[in-house]
Amino acid sequence: DRTIRVWNFNTQAGIFMSQSIITKAEGGHEAAVHAFQSYGSFLFSADRNGTIKVWDLNTGVIAQTIEKAHSEAITQMLMWENYLLTASSDGFIKTWEVVEAPVPNMVLKPEPQFAFSKDMDDGSNMSTKPNQYRRPKTSAIFTMSGTLDHVGNPVLMVAYLSEQCVRLYDLPSFASRGVLTPAPDTRTMSMMLTPEGKGHMMILGDGHGKLRIFGWKQVA
Repeated sequence: DRTIRVWNFNTQAGIFMSQSIITKAEGGHEAAVHAFQSYGSFLFSADRNGTIKVWDLNTGVIAQTIEKAHSEAITQMLMWENYLLTASSDGFIKTWEVVEAPVPNMVLKPEPQFAFSKDMDDGSNMSTKPNQYRRPKTSAIFTMSGTLDHVGNPVLMVAYLSEQCVRLYDLPSFASRGVLTPAPDTRTMSMMLTPEGKGHMMILGDGHGKLRIFGWKQVA
């Protein structure tokens, strides 16, 4: 219904209770909300129209809006260091830098620092005029998540619609680290520390209720 609902836990009653409902009239979204990501005292939300909104959690009011951050729906967001990463059904992953000293209307820099598509014809990645990029030939990005490899380096996991694998990319270079396969119809991803405490296992859930667990193999 395009709203953002805030809930508080009532310790006496032992239940969550609605505190507020943020609609378009309060600066909320005009399309279905698809993703959230928190960062310090701010909350980022993203919608089906490709819009990003930034909320000040101390005051509960809108702090910034970036219209058409993507040309299609934003499907997932995550934080890496001081960057917000957004994935979209337009086939792009974009990185947005959090300004060093956030002020009203300027928490994120309004243009992405980096835009990545696995199908850029010339293999390059652009950082300006994001809405003028040619639509990638690939299908939409359904979800993405971060993990660490066996030596602690950050890696991005990306699942595209209609692909039977999950793609892995180094951060911040976006250099390919290969694929996890088979991984058809991946809908959600997570990570957990290995029992030995060396790196993370990657857990994938698909649309048929199956979980697949992958680990890093050390190469001598």
